[in-house]
Amino acid sequence: MKSAHPEVSIVIPTCRRASSLRLCLDSLLDQSFGNFEIIIVQCDSDAATAHVVREYSSKLSLKLVTQGGGLIRQMDVGFRLSTGDIVIRTDDDILADRRWLSEIVSTFDGSDGIGGVSGPTLVPLERLPQRDVFMFLPDARRSGFVSRMASSVYVNFFLEGQPHAVGRIFKSGAWSPGSNLPKILELTGPVDVEYLEACNMAVRRDLMRKAGWLDFTYKSIAEWSEVDLSFRIRKLGYRLVFNPKAIVHHMVSRAGVFVQRDVASDRMMNLIHFYFTHIRPDTVEKYLRFSSYIAMLQIYWFFKFISTRNRHYLSGIIGTVRGLSLSFKNSISQRA
Repeated sequence: MKSAHPEVSIVIPTCRRASSLRLCLDSLLDQSFGNFEIIIVQCDSDAATAHVVREYSSKLSLKLVTQGGGLIRQMDVGFRLSTGDIVIRTDDDILADRRWLSEIVSTFDGSDGIGGVSGPTLVPLERLPQRDVFMFLPDARRSGFVSRMASSVYVNFFLEGQPHAVGRIFKSGAWSPGSNLPKILELTGPVDVEYLEACNMAVRRDLMRKAGWLDFTYKSIAEWSEVDLSFRIRKLGYRLVFNPKAIVHHMVSRAGVFVQRDVASDRMMNLIHFYFTHIRPDTVEKYLRFSSYIAMLQIYWFFKFISTRNRHYLSGIIGTVRGLSLSFKNSISQRA
């Protein structure tokens, strides 16, 4: 399986999730496409992770490096160490379908104008309520009047009535959840999208360099950094394509980096920075949908605080104020 020049580099950031990583590597052992390397970037030195890498190093082309400073720096060092023509960023808690890599490579082969490829990141339905706004989707099967009303508002207003859309950022700033849901498998062929899924993200390496790599403005779990890179690649004139046959199953581990999801201040600043950079509330409709979405998220952070007694969720309110202040200030300076 080893090659002097791998066609594909798979970058896997990990943080003390050796058991998940083992299952992920098992699925990569079974790939129908063989010309690839794997770069595992751990958040710190972890004996269990190193043991897994040693165990699989005779079966896969593996490289293990250590990089602190957050998820975005782990991704960045993995991207820069990659040698493949195609670089794929995925998570350590995915299980890849046997034809995952074959489908990605064949999609790129279809046109030089394709800059990035993505595919389904299917989350087991019973795990949807664990993942923030997924709790508002009808697929999560939440009961109770309040839950149903919240779901109706989220789907019909923020998602513009399209809960199963894929690869879209709506006027509100909400992202489309369709990639995570089984209904996406009903697609009969590839479709163009606005962004690539974070744990199923394949990009031509030379375009990643031309686009300027990752933006370190995005903090903590680096939400929106992958979407930001996707938008910059599209601005270079390249298409992003979603292939419904390039499937990974996202098993959503609650260990490792997952615990940083309560750093709500950074998550809000990431969202606001992305929105003002690429979407902008420059029409009445976008302003109303965006401001309503931001207000809803403040209620959500307060709900998370009440339900978990974790005060870190309240920092989302502070992050919102800081993010909006910085974005408005930047907008004014750009016009001056």
